[in-house]
Amino acid sequence: MGGLGAIIRNSVGTVQAVLSVNVESEPIYELEMLAIEKGVAMARVMGLDQIWIESDSKFAVDVVKGRAKTTWKKKNLIEKLSVALSLFRKWHISHSWREGNRAADFLSKRDCVCKGTIIQLDQIPQPLLEILQEDREGKIYYRT
Repeated sequence: MGGLGAIIRNSVGTVQAVLSVNVESEPIYELEMLAIEKGVAMARVMGLDQIWIESDSKFAVDVVKGRAKTTWKKKNLIEKLSVALSLFRKWHISHSWREGNRAADFLSKRDCVCKGTIIQLDQIPQPLLEILQEDREGKIYYRT
């Protein structure tokens, strides 16, 4: 069993939605693409018209930007993601090291009891609240 996590924040960094999903064990790149797709879908449901996606998978970012090719098995996911992104007035995607994406990394590793539903903001686990607070305070994370 693998996991993925997505966090949606507004333009000043306030958390708007949190998603943590257990998924069948897949290669890490495929999990990264699925996390991007789930996050984009959640943003659409929330009615957002502009998004900035950050992923700690440089390869996934390059695939979304059209700079790299993916396997034919994931072509449908890429096409679905491309259509979803076209519905936004503006979107951007960038790479962030795992250390700079600690909140989503935490969500991908936790034993998810939510069965794929959005985690209510008042039910965010304490360790994640601490990570989010450190983010708000501008804590610098160093690569180890």
